[in-house]
Amino acid sequence: MTAVSALLIPVDPQQPMRRVSFDSNDGLEAIQAHVGGPFQALPVRHLGCDFFLNEEGKLYGGAPNLRATLAARILPHDVLVGDVLAVGAPDAEGESTSLTAEQEARVIESARA
Repeated sequence: MTAVSALLIPVDPQQPMRRVSFDSNDGLEAIQAHVGGPFQALPVRHLGCDFFLNEEGKLYGGAPNLRATLAARILPHDVLVGDVLAVGAPDAEGESTSLTAEQEARVIESARA
C-alpha cells in the first residue's frame, strides 16, 4: 500500500485547490470519486505531472475548469471540464506517483488567470 498525494483542482473557481491523497491499491476508484466518473489521463509535460479528468465530462455538458485549462496550456484549442486531479508523472510500471511540493507550486502558479 502506497499513499499517492495529489492536487484537486475544483471546477468551481470559488473553491480552493487542495491536497488529497489516496491509496495506490484503490487508485481507480479513488480517482473516479474525485473526478466524478470514468477518467482519462492527460500528460502535462511542462509541469512534469498528469491530470486526471472525467472522460465523459464534455459529452454530458460539464462546466469548463478554467484553472486546469490554463495550467495545461491547451487554450485556445481545447478546454478541460469538471474537477481535475493532478498527480506526479507515472513510474516505470505506469503507476501514478505523488505530486511533489515543487510540482504542486508550478500547477498552482500556472492555474492563475
